[in-house]
Amino acid sequence: MKNNTSDPIIKELSEALKKEIGYKIKDIVLFGSRARGDASPESDYDILVLVDKETKEAADRIFNMACEIGWKYNVVITTFVH
Repeated sequence: MKNNTSDPIIKELSEALKKEIGYKIKDIVLFGSRARGDASPESDYDILVLVDKETKEAADRIFNMACEIGWKYNVVITTFVH
């Protein structure tokens, strides 16, 4: 993961994505305020997931995993799949 962090939310999402659909993932990139280091506690997590082949199924699975983890930590995780 680029812009790697010790943030447990990022770590959990990254591990879940790699476990669930790892063979399709090229890279996971954190961007936005959390990557820059100027996020507030209320800031969302902006995650770009680069996949071998962009499909609705992969995008849906990524979105659902992000929602589950976001719900667990009471944060918004916005994913972009490309």
